[in-house]
Amino acid sequence: MSPVEAMEKYVPDIQEHFRKAGFPEMQEGQIHNQIVLGGNIVSEDRSTQWAFVNKANTTSIQLNLDAITVHTTQYSRFEDLEETIKLAITTLHEIVAPSQVHRYGLRYVNVIPIGLGSGFDQWAQPSLLGCPNLPNAQRIGSFSETVMVTQSSSRLVARCITMHSGIPIPADLMPCSLKLPFAIPMNEPFVILDNDHARVGPEDFDPDIAAEAIASLHDLLELTFQTSVTPQALKTWK
Repeated sequence: MSPVEAMEKYVPDIQEHFRKAGFPEMQEGQIHNQIVLGGNIVSEDRSTQWAFVNKANTTSIQLNLDAITVHTTQYSRFEDLEETIKLAITTLHEIVAPSQVHRYGLRYVNVIPIGLGSGFDQWAQPSLLGCPNLPNAQRIGSFSETVMVTQSSSRLVARCITMHSGIPIPADLMPCSLKLPFAIPMNEPFVILDNDHARVGPEDFDPDIAAEAIASLHDLLELTFQTSVTPQALKTWK
């Protein structure tokens, strides 16, 4: 959204709203952003971020001068996440009333542990797994990325990462202060399916349109996940 330099003055009212809605903890920190070009830092800035966290420490609503983001590590169905997203959007609209939004985004990071005696290709589609093992060369990881145009102003980025051990969270999401459903680092092989669907503005900010935009991004993300994993995986998870 367009930056709101006076955001700090709205934080007490926002925090009170979220506190009553089940997000009693508030954390305040600094974000350090750098733009690197040719190995040199050409621009950097610091900004404040406020995080409002639920009692279970599994979901947070993060507020910046130019963005509001819902993070969760406990996901069962979109409808539950959607309620929290609507809470964030309507609170922002009622208290801050931003004028424009520049990006709507929905991102899923799915971590799939690979058990003993199981191969990556039993869970993820082989086309996402990169070059196979070669004579005298043992693959220890892979990365693939596909970018798709979904509408005139929307893009879907689908990534697949495989590792034999390590931290199963993309670097741009670290550090993660929320409670995770797995240990870090993971000492077993895993697949990460990191799918990000976004609609780019600018558009006038309207809470109803914003909620509809997020919901519309979900449908293709669900299909992306289903086509990224194997039929055996889907059958196992039913």
